[in-house]
This record gives sequence, C-alpha cells and structure tokens, in this order.
Amino acid sequence: MAKALIVPPTFLAMMIWAFATTGGGEIFHRQGALSGAALAWAWLGALNSTLGNFSTLAVNIPDFTRYAKSERE
Repeated sequence: MAKALIVPPTFLAMMIWAFATTGGGEIFHRQGALSGAALAWAWLGALNSTLGNFSTLAVNIPDFTRYAKSERE
C-alpha cells in the first residue's frame, strides 16, 4: 500500500526534474535510426528481455502455491 502511494508522485517529480534539467523533451522529437528488419529484431529482442523476467515466476507458480494454507493465500 505504501508503494502505491509513494511511487506515482515520486515518478512524476523525477520526470519533471529531468525535463527541467535537460531543457525539455528533445528525445520525443528525434527520429528512429532503425527500420525494416533491424527494427523488427530490435523490437523482438526488447520484448523477449521484458517478458523473460516474468517467465521464471510463471514456471514456479506451483512452487509458491504449494505452501499456501488456503486458496485465498
């Protein structure tokens, strides 16, 4: 509960600080350097890196739940 209250305002404060320090959102106006197959492979690599973090949890769910005393736990 504490994280749910602390993280969003902290994120917004850090984002505002970063924009104020660097002079604004230049990064949003830049064009991408990749296109075609290179862009597709970079996108798939990033997707694989992101989803790979969750695969460990998905595979081990039975290990976590076997110690539960009830279905709600």
